[in-house]
Amino acid sequence: MEPRFITTAEAAERLGVHRTRINVLIREGRLPAKLFGKVYLIEEEKLALVSDRKPGRPPKAESAKPAKKAARKKGK
Repeated sequence: MEPRFITTAEAAERLGVHRTRINVLIREGRLPAKLFGKVYLIEEEKLALVSDRKPGRPPKAESAKPAKKAARKKGK
C-alpha cells in the first residue's frame, strides 16, 4: 500500500493545532516531512509520532527580560 500524504493544514486540523506549530515540529525534526516546491507533505501515518505530545505551549526558558524591567525601575 502506498503512503498517503497530507498537507500541513490537514495535519494541523487532525492534531488540533495551528499550521505554524506543524511547521515548527517539522523544523525541529520531530515530524518527518518531504518538501515539494514550497509545500511540505507529511505521510499520514507519521502523525502518530507527535500525537502523544503534551498539550499547550512549552515553558519559556529563563530570559533577560526580568532583569531589564528591574533596571528600568531603578532608573525612575
